[in-house]
Amino acid sequence: MEDKETEIIFLQKQIEELKKELELLKGRENEKRASLMINAIPDMVFRLDKNGVYLDYKADVTDLYAQSVENIIGKNNRDITPPEFSKMVDEYIEKALSTGELQTFEYQLDVPNRGLRDYEARMIKSGTDEIIAVVRDLTEKKHYDKDLKNAFQQVRESEEKFRKLFEVVPIPLCYANMTTGEILMYNKIFENLLGYKLKDIPTLTDWFLKAYPEESYRNEVAEKWSELVREAKRDNTSVRAEEYVVTTKNGKKLTMQISGIFIDEYFLATFIDLTSRKEMENRLKETNENLEEMLYIASHDLQVPLISMEGYASELLEDYKTSLDENGVFCLTRLKTNASNMHRLVISLLDISRLNTQKKAYEQFNLKNLIEKILIDLSLHIEKKKATIQMREMPELYADKERIETVFRNLLSNALNYGGKNIEITWFDNMIYVKDDGIGIPQNQLDNIFKAGERLQMNESEGIGMGLAFCKKVIEKHNWEIRAESEGINKGSSFIIKYL
Repeated sequence: MEDKETEIIFLQKQIEELKKELELLKGRENEKRASLMINAIPDMVFRLDKNGVYLDYKADVTDLYAQSVENIIGKNNRDITPPEFSKMVDEYIEKALSTGELQTFEYQLDVPNRGLRDYEARMIKSGTDEIIAVVRDLTEKKHYDKDLKNAFQQVRESEEKFRKLFEVVPIPLCYANMTTGEILMYNKIFENLLGYKLKDIPTLTDWFLKAYPEESYRNEVAEKWSELVREAKRDNTSVRAEEYVVTTKNGKKLTMQISGIFIDEYFLATFIDLTSRKEMENRLKETNENLEEMLYIASHDLQVPLISMEGYASELLEDYKTSLDENGVFCLTRLKTNASNMHRLVISLLDISRLNTQKKAYEQFNLKNLIEKILIDLSLHIEKKKATIQMREMPELYADKERIETVFRNLLSNALNYGGKNIEITWFDNMIYVKDDGIGIPQNQLDNIFKAGERLQMNESEGIGMGLAFCKKVIEKHNWEIRAESEGINKGSSFIIKYL
């Protein structure tokens, strides 16, 4: 008997260890790689969570807007930057997390002791609920453009002065006659970076042939560039900066941002090498994809031992229940329950992982028909709880039908499990409400119930705290919103979904 009890205790410890390893797996590798990459990037780098809270950064204090804040880590961007700027950042964070695509935008900030500065931010998703923003100060670059235009207008008659100024500017430059298509000069930085000299590329035609050797891509670039030139001449502005893959003289591919300004019939082109930054962005994206895949595989592999534990515990209870004392039966029962809960947790993690790795097609459907199907499935549960569910007309939705069904199944099951006897499902404008008269939600828990692993501790439900976390992920994937409202304990609760 003592051997069996020892074996049971050992199995319980194994379950606890598996749970800890699964929790560590999600964050440890991502944190380590993100920190290394942040230190490797020469520009300012900020890591924020989905709510705009700074998790890490690399920048001189003199470059920060919030210089009076001793440490911005843990601070919300909304609390330490101007409202219009923080609102814009929140919008791009949401876009980066919902689409998984790189977000690029420019902005201005009046930095203490430095005045009004121009910046370019590149924001990319990192992990599930975080972004990394790489910020470059463009003030000098913009001053260069402005100063160069003024300077060239003043010194055009003086070739010697012009050439000196041309060589002083610390970015690659090309000066061409747009009427004849002749390239008049490159500066040394251009020659050192790309390897081409004036004799190699004397005309714009030569530039296109050698910088873009693949015909299909060359035609694409030429079409885009022509449109940008027409746009700049029409609006009397500089040519808008765009990214291009440029082939150097030795065959190396560089990602470059090319823009420029017109000075009468002449054109001054400016080049910024983005190759290192793009490589870093691609590595961040690859790291994120690898972490998601690793989580999926690890979660999948954990199911086998958990199913075995649950099965062996069930078999022991069935075959040896009469041989065990009360404590032995209790321990085996808890082992079976814990293994079952752990298995459900792993399945929930797999479901959340699939949200990032498996995109399903949207379709048009009537929400009322969908909910009626759910109510039929829950009819025995509803009858057991002696609950009444009322539903009015519902909207037509264009969404992932299967996952939206899971969301409403979770919300209705929660309403029943947490004491709801009268449940109402209503719709107004673009808001859907699921309201119950159950045990309610304490005010201090309203912000936490959508977090993974969080659940109300006010009843005997065996939930694992992943249902609402999954709901929130699904809703956010649709660029919708979900929130909970409650006046407190025993005053019911409402879940509101705002759809677009």
